[in-house]
Amino acid sequence: MLLPNGRRNCFGAVLKSRKKDLPWACGGITALLVLLIFLVPPSLSALPSSQTRSKELREIRRIAILPLVNYTDEPDAADRIEGLLREGLRRRGMEVATQDEVDAFLALKRIRYTGGITRLNAREMGKVLGVEAILLGSVNLYADMNGEVYTGVTLRLISTADGEIVWTKVLSYSGRDFEGILGLGLVTSLEELSRRVVVGLLEELPRAIPIDDSKIRPFEIERVEVYPEAVRGGDKVEVRVKFHSFVDRPVEIKARIGDVEALLRPLKMDEYGGFIQVPQAEGVHLIDVIASYGGDLTYEYPAVGKAVVDNTPPVIDIKVSREIFAPRRKGYVMLRPRLLSYERIEQWEIRILDEMGRVVRSDKGYGKLPKGLIWRGEDNRFQMVEDGRYTYRFAAMDSAGNIAVLSGTLRVKNRPPSVDISIEEGEDRLIFNFDYNPDEAIKEWEVVLLSPEGKQIKVIRGKGDLPRRLEYPLVGSVDVKRLSFAVDVRDRAGNHFRVTRPVSMALIKKTPFAERKKVLKDF
Repeated sequence: MLLPNGRRNCFGAVLKSRKKDLPWACGGITALLVLLIFLVPPSLSALPSSQTRSKELREIRRIAILPLVNYTDEPDAADRIEGLLREGLRRRGMEVATQDEVDAFLALKRIRYTGGITRLNAREMGKVLGVEAILLGSVNLYADMNGEVYTGVTLRLISTADGEIVWTKVLSYSGRDFEGILGLGLVTSLEELSRRVVVGLLEELPRAIPIDDSKIRPFEIERVEVYPEAVRGGDKVEVRVKFHSFVDRPVEIKARIGDVEALLRPLKMDEYGGFIQVPQAEGVHLIDVIASYGGDLTYEYPAVGKAVVDNTPPVIDIKVSREIFAPRRKGYVMLRPRLLSYERIEQWEIRILDEMGRVVRSDKGYGKLPKGLIWRGEDNRFQMVEDGRYTYRFAAMDSAGNIAVLSGTLRVKNRPPSVDISIEEGEDRLIFNFDYNPDEAIKEWEVVLLSPEGKQIKVIRGKGDLPRRLEYPLVGSVDVKRLSFAVDVRDRAGNHFRVTRPVSMALIKKTPFAERKKVLKDF
């Protein structure tokens, strides 16, 4: 595992600027070393205070070394330090479990990251490998920069009797730390410097482990499962606890969230389950487990699980490619839902309803929102729906059961626009009248006046609704009855209306005033 660039740059800058003394006052390095001391996995308890330790000591006769975490740029750094640790422990008279034994146990328990070993893992390893203690840690520095060498190691010692960390130590050296007068004593070998770091660490390694009988529990928690992962405030979650018994099974098991406790009933061997109500407040609530073991002996396992309370519906958005389309012209509409909040979507559903509220098309899915949903104007029987307005309703439900709904209107329009055209002849102009339903949703239009030979005299184009009235001025003596016109209209669904006619066919016939008077007289 390589150090992040930022950390490596900090070391690089410090080491290059160093002349005589290694500047361990570098804030980045000091913070890193202090941090590594306290990087204790949450599954392991803190180092017991001297007041709670028992005076009984257990000698470390056999010990296991877990693979060290490598935080340096040197791939073999951890293996080299482990080799030095094995050699040093044997010299102290301790038997070291073989690497094959350790690897077999880690593979059996599926432990990939040794820094996250649990109390149960530690106690099981003690029984399986016959060791009193486990040594684990990390290699923090292992570098040779322009002839100057640096090594830093963190170690922790874990008791297999109770899984407690009983000792921890961080030690870092540079080659110049051993330089005396006239440069004598300067260490230039990375291997030699690493050996000195290991010797310095093992000098303080305890030869015996303090045993506190009150902390040696007859059982450890193997796993805790909470279902569902997230709920709304006031709901209940199911809690299942699997124990690993070293002596006997617990008599009573309870789960606790805040002030609320719930009894867990036995399900099968070493497994208990039950339901507990979560608080109303939104957030993460920790679950404690309380185990009773005969008499008044009670063992608490704090924060071994969590319940997430989510009262807020997911925030979603949906983009619609078009609101009007013509399925019979191979048109379709695409709906693209998007999740705008950090949620886990459990289920989604889309429904298309007609004007009577009847579902004509529907679909649903589980997990992530779909990237896109295409509707081609078909119903659930894959028959083409009729022209009209339809409503889509898209719903998304998160893992807590909160539902967000978005809706909108779609229109199926397969019929081309219908336009009635009439022309009035004035003294010096032609007046075109266009009559159509506003629902035609006209996108663009064109009106052309043609000469008797079919040549364009005048072209008028536009977007959006077609004007209800257009005037064309007549210049000179023009026989309008010999002219023609063409009207081209396209709606937003892509349907096309086109007509070409002589002007005479669209002229409005006017009754002479004298004839109208005659009609009145005859009436």
